[in-house]
Amino acid sequence: MLGIGYRRRGAVGLIVAGAIACGGTGCARGGREELPGAKPAAAARGTMDERGAVARVGGADISQAEYYKALVDTHGLNVLLMLVQLQLIEQEAAIKNIQVTPQDILAEREINLEKLGVPANQRTEALDQYLAKTNTPPGVFDLAMKTNAYFRKVAERAIAGQITEDNLRTAFGVMYGENIKVRHIQLKRLEDVAEAQRLLASGTPFEQVAMKMSINPRTAPLGGELPAFARNTPGYPQVFKDVAFALKEAEVSEPVGAQDSYHLIKLEQRIAPKAVKFEDVREAVAKEVEQRLVEQKINELRVELGRAALNSLEVFDPTLRAQYEKRRDAARGEIKERQAIEKRMEEDRARAATTSGPSTRRLLPPVPSTLPDPHIPGMPSTQDAAPAPAGDPAPAGDPAPAGNPAPVPAGERPAAAGPGATPNSPAGH
Repeated sequence: MLGIGYRRRGAVGLIVAGAIACGGTGCARGGREELPGAKPAAAARGTMDERGAVARVGGADISQAEYYKALVDTHGLNVLLMLVQLQLIEQEAAIKNIQVTPQDILAEREINLEKLGVPANQRTEALDQYLAKTNTPPGVFDLAMKTNAYFRKVAERAIAGQITEDNLRTAFGVMYGENIKVRHIQLKRLEDVAEAQRLLASGTPFEQVAMKMSINPRTAPLGGELPAFARNTPGYPQVFKDVAFALKEAEVSEPVGAQDSYHLIKLEQRIAPKAVKFEDVREAVAKEVEQRLVEQKINELRVELGRAALNSLEVFDPTLRAQYEKRRDAARGEIKERQAIEKRMEEDRARAATTSGPSTRRLLPPVPSTLPDPHIPGMPSTQDAAPAPAGDPAPAGDPAPAGNPAPVPAGERPAAAGPGATPNSPAGH
């Protein structure tokens, strides 16, 4: 038997057993199931012959123990962690008296399939092709959809009543063409970032620091100035746009990792959208805001439950325990490194800060969990925000930033520039 023991919020510790050999189908149902290698239960009888073999080829047996070991070695930890995450979010739902029905799970399935861009009458065939191409057992997909459905229901309850009129008007600006003008300072090393922040804190104008320190050959002579862009302008790294649009006018960001560089971003001006009236599209904006707020809350829940598992999960199977401890230790090492770098940067800023220095915003990524997102790799996750409406292309002759990378945690070496990166873009080098 494979047991998973954990405690959460003072609740009674639970022991959960699942059949890794089920390929995810039995796992999705939860409960207790006998594993290969254990004494055969009534439900397992008939799955092997009198010699304990699950199959025979050329006169040679494939034993249940061999079969189980291969499954655990190749898929065991990921399936185990998906089960753990499902159990944790089910507990969260039970605490809040939230029910998830089969209809909710079907709706979650449709949300994911819709993100594939496939017409409704072709989705079953498209899903079959996708699962076959990625060698994903249907039961694993079903497990992911069930988990996502629980996250969505809990998140919807959590954000109820939180959307204000100001939220809607801000989102209207994002969705219908608000543009911004920014300056940026592009740097290679965290030591250079700290020096640039020191100069800014001492009162040196942003433009001068950009001209002196930025490694971008196109924008440095302009004091780091970039042409105005919208949130949906193609080409700019998504993290760069997200941070820039979150700033207030005259505010300077914390270092943002994009491609192989770090950026300090200063918001110069917001340019209001034109042509569309807020009142005419308010209902569509409200729906979009609610969806995005739900996705944000789902992300927060995943981090919270990931921390709970990181601190309390016990794995009893020796092979799975070794796999889990390796992944857990790597995650803890990343957390420790990030915290050390953050502390050093805070100390550097404290030594150099003056009361007249520019305002900044903490933009370091959240502490990672050891649990994978409960969706199938390659398929859009329910935590992915819906894409913004298509925008105008970058002006001719202006830098076209490349890629759409994830934020680079402070202290980690940024990834190499992806295809299309140019020395002239914010993500260039």
